[in-house]
Amino acid sequence: MRLKKYFTIVLIAVAIVGFFSYKYMYKPHRNVAEEQVTAALSATELQGTFANSNGTLNIFSDKIIEVNGSITDMEQSTTVIIDDKVQIDFDNKEKMDRTLSKGNNITIKGRCVGYDDLLEIVKVDQAILIN
Repeated sequence: MRLKKYFTIVLIAVAIVGFFSYKYMYKPHRNVAEEQVTAALSATELQGTFANSNGTLNIFSDKIIEVNGSITDMEQSTTVIIDDKVQIDFDNKEKMDRTLSKGNNITIKGRCVGYDDLLEIVKVDQAILIN
């Protein structure tokens, strides 16, 4: 009888821990379009903030930011480089405007991933085009 009671308590504890672990690991996706912007910067200002702190200051990491600048390179159908300082990965290629080309000035809203100190570039993903 004691063994059955002990087994039931352990089973309930494992189920509770499993439930909360699942909820922690599989959070719902963020909707960048609905979240408020933490900061609005130019690409040069954003990269300068990270470069001056030697990549240790991550005040914008995992925050929603608005970045503007001129397109200097388009790597894939969903990746754009702004002012050779910020790499933008759009949410998906269907939402990316097909009329984008090198030299266009754009403003995007996205999640700042962080700073790549080897390439000296800030990475932003889940981006949407503002203009």
